[in-house]
Amino acid sequence: MSDINNKYESCELKPEEIIVKTKIKRLIEESEKFTTISPGIIGQERAIESLKLGIFIDSPGYNIFVCGISGSGRTSTVKDLLKSVKKPRKKLLDRCYVHNFKNTDIPALIELPVGMGNKFKKEIDSFVNSLKDKIPKLFYRTEYSRERNKLRRKAEKKQASRVDEFSKKLRKEGFILTEVETPTGNIPQIAFLQGKKPVDLNTLAKYVDSGKLKEEEFRMLADKIRQKEQELDEVVKEMRRISKDLEEQSRNLDRSVVEKDIENYIEELSSRYKNEKINDFLKGIKSDLLDNISVFKDEVVTGNPEEEAEERNQKINELLSKYRVNLILDNSGSEECPVVHETMPTFGRLFGTIDVLQDVNQRTPVNHMSIKGGSLLRADGGFLILNAHDIIQEPLIWRMLKRTLKNRKLEIQNIEGPINVNPTSLKPEPISVDVKTIIIGDEDLYQILCEYDPDFRKIFKIKAEFDLEMELNAENVSKYKNFILRTIKEENLKKIENDAIIEVIRYSVSRVSDTYKLTTLFSDIADLLREASFISELNHNNEIRASDIIETVKKRESRHSLVKDNIEKAIEEDVVIIETDGYRTGVINGLTVYELADVSFGKPSRITVNVAVGKEGIINIERQSFLSGPIFNKSVLILSGYLQEMFGYDIPLSVNASICFEQSYGGIEGDSASIAEVYALLSALAEVPVFQGIAVTGSMTQKGEVQPVGGINEKIEGFYELVKNRGFTGRQGVIIPKKNIRHLVLSDEIIESIKKGEFHIYAIERVEEGIPVLMNIDAGTKEGNDYTKDSLFGKVREKLIFFSRIMREFK
Repeated sequence: MSDINNKYESCELKPEEIIVKTKIKRLIEESEKFTTISPGIIGQERAIESLKLGIFIDSPGYNIFVCGISGSGRTSTVKDLLKSVKKPRKKLLDRCYVHNFKNTDIPALIELPVGMGNKFKKEIDSFVNSLKDKIPKLFYRTEYSRERNKLRRKAEKKQASRVDEFSKKLRKEGFILTEVETPTGNIPQIAFLQGKKPVDLNTLAKYVDSGKLKEEEFRMLADKIRQKEQELDEVVKEMRRISKDLEEQSRNLDRSVVEKDIENYIEELSSRYKNEKINDFLKGIKSDLLDNISVFKDEVVTGNPEEEAEERNQKINELLSKYRVNLILDNSGSEECPVVHETMPTFGRLFGTIDVLQDVNQRTPVNHMSIKGGSLLRADGGFLILNAHDIIQEPLIWRMLKRTLKNRKLEIQNIEGPINVNPTSLKPEPISVDVKTIIIGDEDLYQILCEYDPDFRKIFKIKAEFDLEMELNAENVSKYKNFILRTIKEENLKKIENDAIIEVIRYSVSRVSDTYKLTTLFSDIADLLREASFISELNHNNEIRASDIIETVKKRESRHSLVKDNIEKAIEEDVVIIETDGYRTGVINGLTVYELADVSFGKPSRITVNVAVGKEGIINIERQSFLSGPIFNKSVLILSGYLQEMFGYDIPLSVNASICFEQSYGGIEGDSASIAEVYALLSALAEVPVFQGIAVTGSMTQKGEVQPVGGINEKIEGFYELVKNRGFTGRQGVIIPKKNIRHLVLSDEIIESIKKGEFHIYAIERVEEGIPVLMNIDAGTKEGNDYTKDSLFGKVREKLIFFSRIMREFK
């Protein structure tokens, strides 16, 4: 019995082995030599090295994909690093779109040095605005009126002279030129001159009917009149030619007047900018303006001056809108490297768009002024930060982004506009861009893109991985302390005591469940400080105390513990059967973890095993019920391998053993119940009862080696709460893998209970080490082909030999 007690003690953990605070206090003392460390990025050396490589390599394809979970500081780290990049990656430019007079569907792109775009736009706007008032006034000048009247009088004189000449000719031949009133106006007509009285053809025809005129004379006069009408047609045509010449001369006069007024200004602008595209644009303005001078002239046609004035004003605005400059990128006043973080990457916000008006009755046409720039354009020569999930959700955005980065050409299109509402055929000239793109995502998405998108690795050659944890050492503790103090100062929180800092760091260790690590989820730590400051205020404390941190953590857990509380209540009410005292054969308490989206917690599960003679080996009831996952199924097969290793070396194993997780109605996955299952199996075979006050967790190999598992703290805390509520007996506790000792970050309450001897933690490396603790019997050692008598393994072997003999007799 003393040997068994010694084995108890050899694997039982002492409180000092699992107290994290002691280590943290020591590291804080050692960290004093690092207090001069300047604030910066903490614990992401690998990611920073990758980011720097991607940021400073100026070659195609060296865009960056950042992997990590939310809260690990991915975005803030990227922004902090980019602050050090002062010089743009290329010479910055201002970008303008102007009307293309050669091809109206393709607005022309003009690129200018920084600051010149805004200046050019203002000068053109000033020029265009002046045209609206200036040009109409030109036509009221005395000089213009004199020249216009001179041309009109000259044309009228020509027309009058030609009409007079034709009239004289008619009179000589006995005819006269008269006018006839019609609904559409007076028209010229040839008539026979009888004395001094004109007689038209209709009257002459009546003369024939009345006998006043012979038929032959009438026909002769009619032929002469038709001949003269032909001559009249030629005169009318000549009159029209004179009027047309007058119109052309008037237009030329108008053009010369306007051209003289704008010529000097246009030439001055051309010489000032010395840009070929600007020269073409200014020539286009001049030519188009001279061709459309008529829209500026006050000519009443319909008789409604107000309507015509409004219509003329609309036409003037439409005309002048063609001459305006659309400055879509203004870099004036900016000499630093552009860094754009696009948080809502719709197609239009990212690539730009053509703003199609929603009102179908709107008379203003879609033109180059409707073009809008996006984030990619603003980031030209610098960096663009995007969230991976935002852009992947829209396949068109992802394809367009890849095409833009690959070709370094940005094409602005109207993709998001409503169908058939003011459709536009505009296709602006592409813009050459050089943008280093940094996408913030996670490992799963990165692997999916690598596997299914052949272009991804060519365009995003740099992967920056953000770790969830960092080493727990004096230097990092110093950085952590600085972060805590800086957050409190920047956010004007309550000051914090040193003991509270220790609790914050202990919480950080608990987040990664590793006493050699700290979490890098600094957003969570910042949230803890904010909440603790609020709790401290409620508690009327002057500073954040350790008790405030502990209370904050407990309240956090309480806010998410409804499912956990319901399960605990079901166990307390014996709805879920869990025994925590006494002995049962083939029954053991395993430790499991419930992992929900926002919380994880541990609870014991009752595992039972029944054995009988047979050839089926170990039967996994969960698998037969389709409730287990592949890793759990593998762990059951490992049990078979362990039995064969330990007991099947000289006899066939003739056993049927069914393993069941009682009252489990959902899926089970993982191998952390392996050693609990093997203990229950050995108990059932040896008919040796298991103490129910000890719960077990850990996976195992076929050789009986115990392997570490996850969620160790949650599992221990879950069983501790159960036995505490039922009352300690002094013997209860848990068996865990020895390799999990480094992961123990337990509450002060549990550590205090261990000190008092109320609760125990046993750490084992092999399956045999836990047998004395659970069954109060020695595991046994091999002596020849058998195990020591009265040991557990000896009893198991006896049972298996008995089963084998029955199988032979049965056959």
